[in-house]
Amino acid sequence: MINDVTDVATATVNVTYDPSVIVVTGAEKGDFPSFISNLEHANDGWVKVGAYQTGDGLSGDVKLAKLTITPKGSYGKFSDLGIDVEELQDSGFNTIDAEVMDGFFYIGKNGDVNADRTVDSYDCVHIARWIVGVEGYELEEGAADVSGDRIVDAYDCVYLVRHIAGISGYEELK
Repeated sequence: MINDVTDVATATVNVTYDPSVIVVTGAEKGDFPSFISNLEHANDGWVKVGAYQTGDGLSGDVKLAKLTITPKGSYGKFSDLGIDVEELQDSGFNTIDAEVMDGFFYIGKNGDVNADRTVDSYDCVHIARWIVGVEGYELEEGAADVSGDRIVDAYDCVYLVRHIAGISGYEELK
């Protein structure tokens, strides 16, 4: 997704990931009328997608592509999704500056940080022990960021406990 953009006419993006955990198995066009994808190196951990628009560019929140990601690793495994914008230009071929937010893919339930296939208070304890640096309490940050603010901290423990208790406003682990 290219958010809050004005007059975007061309985009080329590389996506990288850990191929032992996931693989991109498909790519579909988004909002651009012309789209091409290169999945030849998907098993090596990267793909490239590109799109263009003739005439005036697109504005607003523009979807570049829809990637199909297939898990290969086991439950509890995690992969960063690196996003590198190779080209982003307006209809006059001027470069558009972009702030990139990389992503992640977690095989399992969000909140199940100890990978026992259950989201419960033990997961909150696991997060708390990781925060204070207790040895033996490693975690995949993507599974632990249950509040969705891209930071694993004590708020995630509070959010998780409220979710487990069924408190209104905490139904969704983000």
